[in-house]
Amino acid sequence: MALDREKLFSKTFEVGGCKWKLLLFPKGVTGNNIVSVFLYSVNANDEKCPDNWYACSHFGLALANPQDKKIFIKKEAHHRFTTKENDWGFQQFIKTNDLYKARGTSGKSLIENDTLLVIAYIRVIKDTTGVLWYDFS
Repeated sequence: MALDREKLFSKTFEVGGCKWKLLLFPKGVTGNNIVSVFLYSVNANDEKCPDNWYACSHFGLALANPQDKKIFIKKEAHHRFTTKENDWGFQQFIKTNDLYKARGTSGKSLIENDTLLVIAYIRVIKDTTGVLWYDFS
């Protein structure tokens, strides 16, 4: 894994009619050596995207050992993605050093052969009310 990189983007993928990327900061958003992981809306960053565009999403992000997916850590959240709030996730997902520590009884760490699997489970929710997870401020 390129832990020396400031940030890494996944390839674009589509779920629920929306385009997404995963955004990972191996040393953290603030450089505090705590991995940060976010779900990033490609749609919200498109110049052609109308200002009132949104996508309501309940999602889980996981880091897993690529050879043994039973070795993982996960977090979940929900968010109303908009052109003003185009990513959401976790600034403090896991300490960078903990990626290499043995987990459970297997003795394996999350990183194996310099590789880490980043997984997203995403559900895009149709907001019939127009105010689901809306920020009224």
